[in-house]
Amino acid sequence: MWLWGLLKLVPKQAWLVLAVIAAILFYGHLRYNAGQADGEEKLAAYKQQVQKAVAIRLTQNKLKEAEDKRVFAEIANKYKQDKLDAQAKSDAVIAGLRAGTIKLRKQWQGCSVPTKAADGSSGVDEDSRLREESAGRIIGNAAEADSWILRLQEVIRQLQAEPIK
Repeated sequence: MWLWGLLKLVPKQAWLVLAVIAAILFYGHLRYNAGQADGEEKLAAYKQQVQKAVAIRLTQNKLKEAEDKRVFAEIANKYKQDKLDAQAKSDAVIAGLRAGTIKLRKQWQGCSVPTKAADGSSGVDEDSRLREESAGRIIGNAAEADSWILRLQEVIRQLQAEPIK
């Protein structure tokens, strides 16, 4: 009751001002809620776009990884074959040197007269045999090293390739 008495003391213009303030606050609250709802809708749409982009990227990454594995397996097989070819090339050089179909350069030839061993054995030039084997190993190792470099370059090109879209 005492509150009612107090309210009667407030002039009518003050009530009008209070009513306008209350209306403005209520309208502002409605606009805030509408803006918040709009912001939440935009955020939800953005989240959906990001999730879609992530799903697409994950799929692309899986495809790229599968392609990389396939290409790396091919490169490994090529390298295995290259190593076999390098060994065959080495063996061919040794056989060619022994058969006389391949000649070493002058600085690699050594002494042209076969030497006899100190113990009086057959007189086979051990240095000549070692030179032949060394030349063959050098050729084989060089071919294998070339293959190694080529295959590493192929791996790098594959790693730098764009993902499948």
